[in-house]
Amino acid sequence: MGEKSKRCQLKRTFIPHGTAMTDNLFVRIVIVAMAGGLGAVLRWGVTRFSQEFFTEHWPLGTLLVNMLGCFCFGLAYETLRHHTSDVSLLRLVIMTGFAGGLTTFSTFAFDTFELALAGGERVSTAGLLKATANVSLHLTLGLTALVAGITLGRSSHPPVTPAELLDCIPEIARYHRIPVADEENALFPWQQAMGLVHPGDDDDIILSELIYSTDDGQPAPIPPGKEFDRISRLLESNQAAFDLADEGVRRGRFQFPELTDFKRAFDGVFGTPYDLMSLSQMLVINVKFKMAAGKWDDAVGELINQLRMGELLCNGDGIITSYMLGVGYRRKGTLGILRLLEEHSVSGTLHRRLSRAVEKSLETEDGLAQSERVDLCCYTIPRFATVDEKADLETLVDQILDMYYDSQTMADLDPEDCADAQISDETRQQRLQTRRQQILEILDGHPCPFDMADTMRVTGSLLAERIEFAELYHREREFGLVEFLAKRTHTFFRDRRLNKATRYWPGSLTPNCSLDHFGDDPQAIASRQFVKSHMPEIDFSELEPATPAQLKQAKTRLRRIKNPLGLILQSALCSIDVRHFVAEHRENLWAIQEKLRSAA
Repeated sequence: MGEKSKRCQLKRTFIPHGTAMTDNLFVRIVIVAMAGGLGAVLRWGVTRFSQEFFTEHWPLGTLLVNMLGCFCFGLAYETLRHHTSDVSLLRLVIMTGFAGGLTTFSTFAFDTFELALAGGERVSTAGLLKATANVSLHLTLGLTALVAGITLGRSSHPPVTPAELLDCIPEIARYHRIPVADEENALFPWQQAMGLVHPGDDDDIILSELIYSTDDGQPAPIPPGKEFDRISRLLESNQAAFDLADEGVRRGRFQFPELTDFKRAFDGVFGTPYDLMSLSQMLVINVKFKMAAGKWDDAVGELINQLRMGELLCNGDGIITSYMLGVGYRRKGTLGILRLLEEHSVSGTLHRRLSRAVEKSLETEDGLAQSERVDLCCYTIPRFATVDEKADLETLVDQILDMYYDSQTMADLDPEDCADAQISDETRQQRLQTRRQQILEILDGHPCPFDMADTMRVTGSLLAERIEFAELYHREREFGLVEFLAKRTHTFFRDRRLNKATRYWPGSLTPNCSLDHFGDDPQAIASRQFVKSHMPEIDFSELEPATPAQLKQAKTRLRRIKNPLGLILQSALCSIDVRHFVAEHRENLWAIQEKLRSAA
């Protein structure tokens, strides 16, 4: 990449979204001056009209223009607040320029002073009463006009549609669906394969060791004799599922279907997570069985297919959940190939097959950005559109809890998973209700608890930054030191924006805190300790239950900001960062490539 191309790429990355001619300071000054002039002319006209047709003993014109200005301000505020496109220019014209020029505080103050004098040179009792009445009328009628404008704007605004929410998203973050023909889409044979899997018994120790490992961390060998024959028969009963998995790989393309049931979208496409796990486990056992039987050609073919399955899921048009599934498949493929190269020397045909597969994988660009586009435009936006932001606070909180909190628990997946997680459905409901009450307590009396358009605008902007940095991440070695430091600095401030939610909200009330960890009962404490012990490098202090003092402090902080519910949703939607999976995958591929070169 040439220097000019680098500079263009960096310029595109570091210029904020929405930058246009109207962001120029001089242009904005001219716009405000013109709108303010129009408001001032209207104020002069209203004042002149009131002086000619009404009494001159009361400054009715000043009262009328201030009421009209308050009404226009309230109407514009509420109407533009719900608008999904960029309305900063309209806000500047109407609220700052026109309403500012139309209303007048200085004339109001001078009129009040004149009323206090009552035509004389000193303040009289009658004049003081008139001045007090004038101040009271301006405050009362001005606030009434403002509330009337807000009410009218709120009642006249129709529900936001997914298409309108899509207008909030920068172009780089939008998903443009190009349909893949059913006969070319790997999704459909994979769906059939998951319905044909025979996983074996859950308490089968041999299968568990084959799927995971023995105590020393090495792959478990397959016992000879009866156990070997039993596993052979189990794999034969799954041959139809294996053939369908291979058929999906041969098709070479993957695309998620258009979603209708957004809450259960992933389960509706792939079945339950247990089905996915069963297919993956059978594929792992199949590879180990072929290696134990000395069928190296078949084992290499199965490992390459696992790698290709993962890449199709990661690089196709799927949501983030399917991307993470693909990460697991391709990781199993690369680690399996590395283990095979350590245990068996390859040459000739096997060497060439592995070399071609690795080279093809290294040439394939990771599809995380595309998965994030699909997830936002096809999954998140339609869910957002179901929220009624005009509803009362309890209904609003219930809708958001249902979408972004209830689905975060192990209990939401399967009754057996619920038992494994040692959290009953009753406990789960109690924790959810406690979290709901704490959120309602914090937001009680908040003037603007949720703004859908604002939430989507910020989420879209953050996602656009993530996508642009993901593109730069793959070409990091092509940039110089200055550009690299600039990118890292920008990433630091972006991460601070993403962590903004936990600076205002107690961490235990954000969607990122699973209900498994929520509460101060022994089960929740044990769950938090388990997570901390397995990931000591991460600070999990935010998972601790919020104290009454912290809840009170959070309520005070959140009163100062707009859209507090949107703040935690932005954090939930943009917090996933799987770049380390991308780096790990490429490192595994390079390790395979190095071993193949050494073997050659």
